[in-house]
Amino acid sequence: MPRLTSVMLSLLLLGLLLVSVYLEVWVLPREIDRTTATFPQTTPLAVPGLVWGIAAIACGQAIVLIGFRLVALSRKGTFEGSAAPWLRAIVACLLAFIALIVVAFVTLAVSGYGSPAMVELILMGVFALIAAVALLASRATRRPRRLPG
Repeated sequence: MPRLTSVMLSLLLLGLLLVSVYLEVWVLPREIDRTTATFPQTTPLAVPGLVWGIAAIACGQAIVLIGFRLVALSRKGTFEGSAAPWLRAIVACLLAFIALIVVAFVTLAVSGYGSPAMVELILMGVFALIAAVALLASRATRRPRRLPG
């Protein structure tokens, strides 16, 4: 990978990481406070919502950190031989994110809080599922087959 490309990718990943930390530390708690102030009946969901939000953002942060590792492997020229475990780790993060979405969807549905946010949850889950399937279907995540003998 050309040096300029790897530097630009690293800067993009750093920007994503900084934005995610900002969302996790500043935006998420404020939005939860604002929602519970506007709709007091949602107060019981404030702490679980905060924990869910932090866990969901952490899945994205883990993917970004794995992205840094993949850029480093590409820079060294060893991407082909050693990227598969890291790509499978991204799939694991996506599957964890999907599990979080399912839990949130079920919790909101059981609690009687059907809202437009449920559509967003479904869309995020579908996007994560498509990404996970695409990575699993790619040749990069497949283990090399050993020939018998």
